[in-house]
Amino acid sequence: MATINRKHMILESLVNLLQEDDLPNITTKVLALKSDITEPAIYKHYKGKNEIFTALFKFIEQTIIDKIYEVRNKPVNNLEKAKTLYYFLILFVESNPGFARFLNRECLSIDEKEISDKIDLLFKNIENEFGSYGFTKDHCKIMITTIEGVYTRFSRSKFKEMPSSYLDYYYDVLVNNFS
Repeated sequence: MATINRKHMILESLVNLLQEDDLPNITTKVLALKSDITEPAIYKHYKGKNEIFTALFKFIEQTIIDKIYEVRNKPVNNLEKAKTLYYFLILFVESNPGFARFLNRECLSIDEKEISDKIDLLFKNIENEFGSYGFTKDHCKIMITTIEGVYTRFSRSKFKEMPSSYLDYYYDVLVNNFS
């Protein structure tokens, strides 16, 4: 019999909640209902909602960092590296819509300020990564602003307007106007 990873189930339930058309107020009680795990059982795995959100952030952050290292080591020019990372950041969220709401902080409250600060730092690090590909500081800011805007637009459309439908155009505008 396969072992069920309850922590993973809880995180999956959180991501599923984040993908709902009408974002509910996320509580451990709501997570318990959505994950078919009792609220006391959730507390066996996590101290509370903040720890669950932190675990989700760590997963997202690690996935992005892994991709950054992979892109750095690709034997291609810097423009190709930037394109690969840019496309990954957009398509990663398109294939995991709940991450858009998380990364644009839509689901976070003042109680999750520490997580919000970590998201800010993650975006700053991504911005710096684009700088390592030879883009100016201002260009890097525009690239990150565009990525964050795509996340917000995707969430606002209730995940119906796929970023991949305009991804090529956005990237071409960014690169052709600043290279």
